[in-house]
Amino acid sequence: MEFSTTFPLILGVLLFFFARNFQNWNLWRSSRADNIPHVPGHLLFGSTEYFTRRDDFLEETFERLDSSIFRFRVLFYNIVALRGNAASTLFFNKKSLSFEAGYRLMHGMAPEPHDVKLKTYSELASPTFAKRVSTILKTEYYERIFPKILDIFEETLKRNASQSFNAFDTLKPCIVRAVLHILGSETISESPESVEKMTNIIGKLSEGDSMTNIISCLTLFLFASFVETPPTISWIMIYLSTSSEWNERANREVQGFLASHCSIRQGSSVSQYLAQIPLHAWETDLPVLDAVIDETVRLTLIGAVIRRNVGEDFNFEGSTIRHGDFLTYPLADKHLDPAQFPSPHSFNPGHHLGVDTANKFWGFGGGRHPCLGKRSAYIIIKAFLVTLLTGYDYTIVDRHGHPLLAPPTPKKNSFHTCELEAGVTAHVDLAFKVIQE
Repeated sequence: MEFSTTFPLILGVLLFFFARNFQNWNLWRSSRADNIPHVPGHLLFGSTEYFTRRDDFLEETFERLDSSIFRFRVLFYNIVALRGNAASTLFFNKKSLSFEAGYRLMHGMAPEPHDVKLKTYSELASPTFAKRVSTILKTEYYERIFPKILDIFEETLKRNASQSFNAFDTLKPCIVRAVLHILGSETISESPESVEKMTNIIGKLSEGDSMTNIISCLTLFLFASFVETPPTISWIMIYLSTSSEWNERANREVQGFLASHCSIRQGSSVSQYLAQIPLHAWETDLPVLDAVIDETVRLTLIGAVIRRNVGEDFNFEGSTIRHGDFLTYPLADKHLDPAQFPSPHSFNPGHHLGVDTANKFWGFGGGRHPCLGKRSAYIIIKAFLVTLLTGYDYTIVDRHGHPLLAPPTPKKNSFHTCELEAGVTAHVDLAFKVIQE
């Protein structure tokens, strides 16, 4: 196609782009006089490094400006980067900072410029819907479905025994199956009682929640499990395999756990054996595994999280955060701070054993923005780990089949839990072991 014919098309696209974003352009220009250092970025696209090398971009800019706050732009959207104690307190406790509205920018769903008159906090997450969703987190519900989750984990491990496999990939369908079971999608249609309950729930839509919002929430629950839980379990296996002290302590705790709750051999499989254990014991009697989970999350969830101010303008340490601004905060600011966690790059679950980590560990949210899926995540991860440590011996090996002697460095600049750097291999070698009576 000749230039004479493509030029009007290109010009039209550019004019359309500018017209749709003119209001946000004015908002961005007006926000520059708010006592916050500004990073200009590309004329059209802004600071695209926030998407390509986010952690490095934030760290380098904080150091270059010698500031704990700066503003930059992505397309025509304002983002304010924060760090420091006051920033973390603000980020996780300010009511008007919306998680949902923030992550729309990350997935190409940022509101249109005219939509800067954002929904209020209460409109984004209605209390009636939150209460309804909490039914899938109730103890009696988990007690009913927990044996099936154990079956799923044993089936996955048995299928991959006596061979090397990449846990980061292999565990994804396993976790999706477990979470789908938690959400009830495999069993609802098989039970008349469940169908009746679902009918009643649908009838309650008139109380303020749309089907779109409900589906969105359940999808988010599944998505978060998919992107966070498999790599977290994989890293736990790596860290335990390369730490003789904590591997021994974890195994010793599991052996004591089994001795306390599984004194009588029941069933012909590991999952049937473990299904004897009451749910409350899984949640309260494994403090070492709890600390292992928290420490793994601390080391591997270090990227920047994002919120959006859906409330009025407010002042933060002499700077104005405007309605519609996105805010971003690097979790590494706390998670890798030697003042908070001595030897911050080393795996040491002792950081969390008998220690109050509030206001310095944000792996499962906190303040006004706790992770609603935290309980589910702990139950799923501990169920998998106890199944693994009960029924199998395992070793983490490199691409040549040699045992890893030290954990690899988590990959930076990730949206979610870090995975392995490109070219780094950490496969799992499984072997059955006899359950001790």
